[in-house]
Parts: sequence; structure tokens; C-alpha cells
Amino acid sequence: MIRSVLARLRVPGCANTALLRFFPIILFGIGAVASTAASASFARGDWGRGPAGCVAGLDSVTRFPDLDAVRRANNTSPSIAHLIGQLEPRPVKRPWGLRENARLLQGLGPRGGTGLAVALPKGSINPRHPTAPLGGMGWRWRPNGADGVRSACLVYHLYLQRGFAFARGGKLPGLFGGDAPAGGRSVDGRSGFSTRLMWRRGGRGEVYAYIPGHPARRGRSIGRGAWTFQTGAWVQVAQRVDLNNASASDGRIRVWIDGALRLDAAGLALVRDASVTIDGIMADVFYGGKSMPWSAPRRTFVAFSPFALHR
Repeated sequence: MIRSVLARLRVPGCANTALLRFFPIILFGIGAVASTAASASFARGDWGRGPAGCVAGLDSVTRFPDLDAVRRANNTSPSIAHLIGQLEPRPVKRPWGLRENARLLQGLGPRGGTGLAVALPKGSINPRHPTAPLGGMGWRWRPNGADGVRSACLVYHLYLQRGFAFARGGKLPGLFGGDAPAGGRSVDGRSGFSTRLMWRRGGRGEVYAYIPGHPARRGRSIGRGAWTFQTGAWVQVAQRVDLNNASASDGRIRVWIDGALRLDAAGLALVRDASVTIDGIMADVFYGGKSMPWSAPRRTFVAFSPFALHR
């Protein structure tokens, strides 16, 4: 399995042996990733279909990256360049870390499908850190036709390397709207919001939200410990956000892990202006926090299936 996957790797100006040095940690986990039994939803052949409560009332689904479109147009295997190209029509923020740390690998994903592997080098942390090595990736995807969306469900499969070192914590993809606030910014609810997921010590999960009333210089921790991320296996993550009426606190965030509802946070004020709606996926993957005690204690990797956005 390892050889069959590595044989498909192509990096311009870089031999496979160089790529192995660049991406060494995958050698120790890729066979397990590809052969690990997926969650029940993927086993049914419908990986992008979220739990019934997550997709209720949502009739449209868009997948990212659109691997079939790449194959139809180019008759070739999808690459990071194709992924970046699909971000270009409506970018919210310039993507980072994709060319340096990410690879689309056939045979990596659940049941041998295409997976997105993301490297996290030892010592890497928040990408704004001036001296730490760049680890992980970050991009915002706003699909065409997403205007005016007030309820959405994000579904993806996540693989954390067996024995993944959680350290103090790190970021994972979630839904966003507007200008996708992060990085300690203050939020008044009139320009945007974000609801990324996080892992914490011991794998405890939470939603890390930039919404009105969040603590100064950091996001609001919602539901910390409501679930624990498993390592060494593919896990389905589904997040639903229902925006509040601008003058009320009736917003709601829910999270399902492998089809089981683990977090149901209601009575939230996510926005304060009706023009702010759900725009798409905010995919940050890195250790941090900002200070070095949050950094990756050893090099590792995270893998993802393609993402499905129901709206």
C-alpha cells in the first residue's frame, strides 16, 4: 500500500526520495490510514452525507475539492495546484501552507479514496509566529451560490496519526461568515464570525468561536470536552450552524462525531447584522495558540477526506 501510494506522488523539481524526506512521518502511518475501517457513514458509500439532524432542511450540497471535475477536465490525478485553483474564484484570504505542507494522495483516504495529508513539523505553531517552522495549512472556501445562507452543515472525515501528540491544542476546520475573524481580533457581529473546531489536551474537542462577546484576544470555547478525538482511525465530523436573528440570541451550533450528537449549544448570538450569513469553510490546521509552549512536540500529520457543505 505504501509503495502504491508513493508511486503516484509527483512534485515538480523534486524526486520521490526528496519528498520522502519532506514528508517522512506519512511513511509510518499511511498504510494504517488507508486500511483503517471508516465510520459507518463512509462504509455505506455516502461519505459526504451527514447525520439526519445535521442535513435536515438543507437541499444543496457542494464538495471541495471537486475531484471528479479535475479528472473530467484534465484526465489526470488531482493535485494541490488543482485544489488551489478551485479556491481562486472567490477567495476570502490567501491560502497558506498548501504547497509546503499538503498533498492530495490517492489511496490515503477512507476505503482507498483520495485524501488530503497535512504535515505538522516539530516546533510548528500558529503561522504568524516569526521564527517557528511553518506547519499545517489554512484556506477559506466560499462556494458560488452561498449567498444568504443562514443554516449549513459541514461534513468531513478526519484522521489523526496513531498516538497523535495533542499537546495544548490546535485548530481544525469549521464554518465561517463574512471576514472570518481569528487571531485575537474583536468581533461585534456586524462583519463576520468563525466557528472552527479545536483539539485540546488529551484530545478533548470543542468549537472555538469568534462571535460577539468572546473573551478579549481569543475565541470563545464552546463545549470543551463534549467529545474526545480518536487517533489511528477515520472519524466523521459534522458541524451544523444555525444563525440567530440579528436582534436575538437564538443561534445554535451542533457537532456530531461518527453520527452521534456530542454538542448542542443553543441560545447563541453569532451575528448582529442580518447581512452576515454563512459563507463557507474556514480550514485552519495548526498547533496553537501563539506562544511556543503550544507548538508541535514532534512531527506528525493529519489527513482529511474531501469536504461536503450542505446548505
